[in-house]
Amino acid sequence: AQGGTSTGTRNAAYTFIEKFLGVRWLMPGPHGDYVPKMTSVTIPDQDLQGAPFFLNRRVPYTQENRPEVKQWWARQRLGWSLSLYHSHNWTAIKPEAFTQHPDWFAESGGVRVPPAGRYKLCTTNPGLIQAFADAAIAYFDANPQATCFSLSPADSGGWCECANCKALYETDPNGELSVTPAIIHFYNGVAQIVAKKYPQKLLAGYVYAAYVYPPSKPFKLAPNMFLVWAPS
Repeated sequence: AQGGTSTGTRNAAYTFIEKFLGVRWLMPGPHGDYVPKMTSVTIPDQDLQGAPFFLNRRVPYTQENRPEVKQWWARQRLGWSLSLYHSHNWTAIKPEAFTQHPDWFAESGGVRVPPAGRYKLCTTNPGLIQAFADAAIAYFDANPQATCFSLSPADSGGWCECANCKALYETDPNGELSVTPAIIHFYNGVAQIVAKKYPQKLLAGYVYAAYVYPPSKPFKLAPNMFLVWAPS
């Protein structure tokens, strides 16, 4: 129902090989295999059960389309029972919306910036949050089988400098700008609206780049909102 694939039998086999035979797969390819020499194997009585803490557990950007990397992923028990769509998606708000709603877009130097390239949005603007929720709802209306819609910002900088957004910004542990609280505010706002019509559908969004560090204050995430950690 959530778009994933069951690999329980395969995961159990790899767990057995690793736990009781001491085999390790340290990196993709034959040079990453560690297979100890054993003259005998003793398996004590066992009654083991396990389930992944994360329903979507991957290591992206590791050339995962190569056969040896696919095999290594399987041996690390990577995979998902929950399918998440989480790519950059702020183009859900089209540039032409600027004509009627410039306040939906990022402010810089006291003026709203016309959208171009990897444009940014005003994450604290109630109208923008409603418009993005409307875009997600329209997507689910048109695609009844879809399970997830992405809220992830565009790449690069250019974050909104309006008073409301700046009031949420913080400094990360490296002394750099952290916009995480504003992004979480946006994620939660959109997710809560979408849940009114589609409580079983999911929203997903990166925590990445200038919003990879957690906010200084605890927050409660909307139950239909999934964060996708993307440290780089």
